[in-house]
Amino acid sequence: MKPKIILFGLAVFALGLIVTLLSGLYGRNISPNIGVERIGYGYPLCWYGHSQTMYPGAPIIHWLDWIALTLDAAFWSLIFTLLAAVFYTMLKLKRSM
Repeated sequence: MKPKIILFGLAVFALGLIVTLLSGLYGRNISPNIGVERIGYGYPLCWYGHSQTMYPGAPIIHWLDWIALTLDAAFWSLIFTLLAAVFYTMLKLKRSM
């Protein structure tokens, strides 16, 4: 393979992973029940979170979903790949004019 393609793939994956980790700052309440607090972090999939049942002394349970984290990174990498393809096509069309 060409070194430019490999470097482009690594750069796109790195950008996707950075955006995935930054999306971990976005938290939302994902609990369907009253009395249970579940907060999920990550966008579009919740890959980190914590939950607590609302009674005195209840433990707080933290969880990490590796599959959702991987799918999030793949999602954002795909978004950056599509954006790069659009900008590359626009640049090529502009040069041909």
